Amino acid sequence: MYGSDILYNFECRDDITKIPNNINELDLVRIIGISCDNAIEESKALLKQKKKAHIEIMINSNENGEFEYEIQNKRRDSEISLKQIQQRG
Repeated sequence: MYGSDILYNFECRDDITKIPNNINELDLVRIIGISCDNAIEESKALLKQKKKAHIEIMINSNENGEFEYEIQNKRRDSEISLKQIQQRG
């Protein structure tokens, strides 16, 4: 993101020392990496169109071992609705 001049914000307020036992650490790293790559790819496409790009990343864990992450990015106009993307299958 930095090397591509994409504005970004990363938030991780506390050290992540534990993730739930049913989550494979390597799988988690792959999932977050692919999610970031997708956001970067879309942001680069926006920049080519001379539009603004911005990525927000949040990672959080609590005492109960619950883990969450969220990646938000601007996207190009598309005929595909967000509701359609979020449907199963």
